[in-house]
Amino acid sequence: MAPNEVRTMEFEVGVRNTEYTSSHLMIEASKQKKKESKIRAKPFVKWAGGKRWLIKNIEKYLPNELKNGKITKYVEPFVGGGSVFFYIFENYELEEYVINDACKELINTYKEIKRDVENVIDALSEMENEYLECDESEYKRYYYEKRERFNKIKDLESTAELAALFIFLNEEPNRSKLRGIFIGSL
Repeated sequence: MAPNEVRTMEFEVGVRNTEYTSSHLMIEASKQKKKESKIRAKPFVKWAGGKRWLIKNIEKYLPNELKNGKITKYVEPFVGGGSVFFYIFENYELEEYVINDACKELINTYKEIKRDVENVIDALSEMENEYLECDESEYKRYYYEKRERFNKIKDLESTAELAALFIFLNEEPNRSKLRGIFIGSL
């Protein structure tokens, strides 16, 4: 996709009409679907500067206009793991949410999860099973094998495999051995 090319797509849970460029994702909320959904979104990657543990403190500083419904659009310039975005999305009825990040691979992962979450989960499950079959001496080899595959395909069209690889490569260095983090992350 060209950097300024825009496409529109449908999301199944909680959102309608999404336009994006290579490092931008715009979500127009469907209040009806959002209320009906029992799925609660949460960060699926750990990110430098993550605010997962600061949400209660951040909430105190949110503008009153957001709390009383006068703000209709939320723009996140550096979404990263998305802690603040997911909190705002879950707790406030806005018409539009825009997330951005300088990391193209991260934004592509968000897009792919929204486009084809079942195949992302399947790819993560397969990687998890392969990883857990490794003995300790094979973890490093497996990680580098997946990193090489990611680097080989990262500039191609976004796929469930690419999103799963991004999540795996983000999680693996954070754990000595992965147990259930793949599916638990989504």
